[in-house]
Amino acid sequence: MARTLDSIIQEITAAKEAEPGLSSLNSMSSTAIYRLWIFITAMAIYTVEVLYDILFDDIRGLVDLKTPATLIWYRTKALEYRHGSHLIYDDNGWPSYPPTDTTPPILAQCSVREVNNGLVIKIAKRTDGYLTHLDTTELAGFTEYIQAIKYAGTPIRIVNGGPVEIEIELLVLYDVLLIDEDGKSIQTKNQPVVESISVFLEQLPFDGRIAKNALLQAVLKSDGVRDAQIKRLTRCLEGGAAQDIDISYVPDTGYFKLKSLQITYQPYV
Repeated sequence: MARTLDSIIQEITAAKEAEPGLSSLNSMSSTAIYRLWIFITAMAIYTVEVLYDILFDDIRGLVDLKTPATLIWYRTKALEYRHGSHLIYDDNGWPSYPPTDTTPPILAQCSVREVNNGLVIKIAKRTDGYLTHLDTTELAGFTEYIQAIKYAGTPIRIVNGGPVEIEIELLVLYDVLLIDEDGKSIQTKNQPVVESISVFLEQLPFDGRIAKNALLQAVLKSDGVRDAQIKRLTRCLEGGAAQDIDISYVPDTGYFKLKSLQITYQPYV
């Protein structure tokens, strides 16, 4: 891991102080030539160390992608699934698609988690710009594909379902100089709170955790919002009963859909 620039400067300065032949370099001026050279040298060393960190991270990433049976490897292979295409096997028995096959992969998102009894793979495709589940035929093909590439003896459960629907109810105290009673910006006529929530949900990673406090912080950062309270935050699978999200929640199927958003606006006084 790269050292900080200050620590490198301190090490070079300490080495200079320990060298009797450099005792004449004792000016306290920040623009003294020797101090400038120490800074330039330290900056060069720091830059090299940062670049090495980036290189090592890239190498680790490539190793994880190429190392069979790691979680990243399983995710990478899952995202390569091409519906309707056949696999070929090399001399060592490794499955892959023919080089001439130009069929696009079907999955848009995938996560792989390790559990006590094996692996859980959550998947989703994208239709008309929205994440959705695979149909029966697509799921059957993907399941067969996973069986072909997985390591023997590894139990795998595939999660393929619709979005987890969330409902949000908010109380927002607004600055009357910036927002009107309907939550619209007086200057731009947009709705800052609604837009902040939309951005927050879009930025959640697939199979990522929605945290109640993080949602509140996103609302509080909206232009014109002076204070806010989450009155209700619930989640449910399509057709299921709503359940409260008290602190945070990881979606069963990997992704969310905003079912309803109710905002009560009150002036901040």
